[in-house]
Amino acid sequence: MKTLQDYQNLKNQLEEIKINHKGEHLEAAFICVTAKGMNWRECKKLGMEKSSYYGWVFYRTSTNSNGYDLYGKIEKACEGFNLSVIERQL
Repeated sequence: MKTLQDYQNLKNQLEEIKINHKGEHLEAAFICVTAKGMNWRECKKLGMEKSSYYGWVFYRTSTNSNGYDLYGKIEKACEGFNLSVIERQL
């Protein structure tokens, strides 16, 4: 079971991945990390926002270049957590 601190560390890691992401191709994408199998109390405790379309959102970002590579890095970082990663081409 992951702790609140583990999720906070993950959020910081995701921000660092986004900042260090270098794009080479023009491939705009929206990436959203959502809760998977958590009740609303756990989601609120983790500071997630409620979206009418995606459900409970843990982290969201977008990029104008090389979106699928960023998606892969974020998905790999989220392994072992009760989270799912969604990628949409813009």
